[in-house]
Amino acid sequence: MNKKMYCPNCQKAYLPTDQVVLNRVNTVLHMDCPDMQNQPYIDEGTFEEIVRKYSFFDNKLLN
Repeated sequence: MNKKMYCPNCQKAYLPTDQVVLNRVNTVLHMDCPDMQNQPYIDEGTFEEIVRKYSFFDNKLLN
């Protein structure tokens, strides 16, 4: 079963190559979407890079 993760602002599913940011409360956002929570960013990169880098994400999000 494929899992998908969606941007909380634009409601679009992330693609592995989407440029994203990870904020302090571990919310992933598209780089060009505003952060309504106004949290500092702790990392940025492609969605695939972020999912692989942080163990709290399920790698099934990349299938």
